[in-house]
Amino acid sequence: MLRRIHPPLSPHLSVKTRRALSLGLALLLISALSACGGASSKTKRRLGMKSHYVSLATLGEAYKAFRQSELDPFDASPKVKRRRGSATILIKYHSYKLSELDAMLAEGASLYGAYRFAEFVSERFDRALIKALGADWEQMNAAELAAELSVLRERKPSRYRALRDAHSATLLSVRLDQSLVGSARALYEEVSGSQRGALEQLKRSPKRSLLLGDVAQDLKRLSVWLKKIQSGAPALAKRLGARKGVITALSAVF
Repeated sequence: MLRRIHPPLSPHLSVKTRRALSLGLALLLISALSACGGASSKTKRRLGMKSHYVSLATLGEAYKAFRQSELDPFDASPKVKRRRGSATILIKYHSYKLSELDAMLAEGASLYGAYRFAEFVSERFDRALIKALGADWEQMNAAELAAELSVLRERKPSRYRALRDAHSATLLSVRLDQSLVGSARALYEEVSGSQRGALEQLKRSPKRSLLLGDVAQDLKRLSVWLKKIQSGAPALAKRLGARKGVITALSAVF
């Protein structure tokens, strides 16, 4: 029987289409080669696989002001969860002692963490506005907002602080949201080029090849995260843009 040879990707396809097809084929290849049963947790750790979670500490200096506050969606401690009044956002990723792959997984988790943080604080900002200024805050001009905040600071300082902190976190999200889509798209395109090298490195070692299935799962998860950013960040930017007036007004006061 003649072996069927698949032709290379057509040069007439766009670069974006070629990269997407390459990514899909590479993910299928990893899935096909991965072991179905997988190794035990102890064996995975011995082979170099480690678990990590996104936190505000891993997102950089700009986020650290909100650590262990009600605006920290990644803190699972009981004290912070009670203060926040909501479930923790858990974003788990792994490292494999493969520098390029590890950096890519960490970067993707960080980007997704920044996106989820922006989603979270924008919702908290809306809630803080209503709690501090009432449901009619949208009808107020800058002078009226300033007057209301002056009264609020004297009579209900805790609500004033909550609104001020939510406003600061929202400003941070506005600045960082502008780069989320571009960064996610660039990383998505990088995945297809770097994962083949990681696959080959694992295949050279019979023992470490047990990690192929976990690599496949993590790359698929990374792909999902990056697609969520690309589809969700524009809607988030639009939502934040609708708050531009009140953000500007509050900036003048705070």
